[in-house]
Amino acid sequence: MSPDQDDTERLHRYLLGSLSAAEDDAVEAAYLAGDDAFRRLLAAEEELIDAYVAGALSETDRRRFEEHFLASPARRERVAFARALARLPPAETSSAAATRAPATRAPATQAPAAPTRPRPRHLAWAGLAAALMLALLGSAGLLIRSRALSTELARARAEQEAAAERSRLADRRTAELQTQVGRLSEELAQTRSTAAGAVVVAVLAPGLEREGARPSLRLPPRAETVRLRLLLEEDSHTRYAATLQTPDGDVLASVRGLPSGPAAKGRAVDLALPAAVLADGTYVVELKGITRGGGTEGVASYQLRVLRTPTAP
Repeated sequence: MSPDQDDTERLHRYLLGSLSAAEDDAVEAAYLAGDDAFRRLLAAEEELIDAYVAGALSETDRRRFEEHFLASPARRERVAFARALARLPPAETSSAAATRAPATRAPATQAPAAPTRPRPRHLAWAGLAAALMLALLGSAGLLIRSRALSTELARARAEQEAAAERSRLADRRTAELQTQVGRLSEELAQTRSTAAGAVVVAVLAPGLEREGARPSLRLPPRAETVRLRLLLEEDSHTRYAATLQTPDGDVLASVRGLPSGPAAKGRAVDLALPAAVLADGTYVVELKGITRGGGTEGVASYQLRVLRTPTAP
């Protein structure tokens, strides 16, 4: 098979929709690049249409032609036009016998009349066919350009979605880092306070923890104040009351009128207690919200285990 035949065969397969997506893209890129290549594509379309109208396509190609090629309204119009031209009679030929001229000579001043020839009937269709063919060729070019633009649009949308996903991941990572920075800042503050020996800080989450998961607070001998940061699941009161109790319910300290403030994640209430009230053991902090009428309602419970560091001899 010659290169031209091979090229025509590939164009026929493209028009019948029997190429792969990658081969389709290659054909469109090649035949949108220049006028000569585009004219070969249009010529291949004409060959397919003529073969279909003449019934010369195989059963498989005919089915593909009807399912794929005729899916376009503009192509259906071209096939209808080709069928109409195929039904026209052949051009009439002029009479072979010439009419014999009369014996008398025409006057010298009068030119002999030009013989008339019958006008073939198909000439009346020529102008219409040319105009319609130009319109249909233009529609074929628009179809190919539309398909190429659809491919570019799909690629742009995929890139946009990928960029949006990267942005979501970056936002989530930023939130995680902010939480980590807040936690580390609180731990640093607690470490510095412990080193100074004046104030010891502990951050408590609401809930009664199991023995192994219960937060522990080590108190050095010179600690004077313990500041407990009580994290809130919901900040629904303007003021709070907190009591320090033993697991048996004995109240060791009680403070009212505590405000809430920002924490590393959400909001919290800070409770300051004298370190002297805390010995080795487990404690429960009950936090209540103060209502507008001055009463209280339960908010959360917190547990803490205190470990006293022995005094160095």
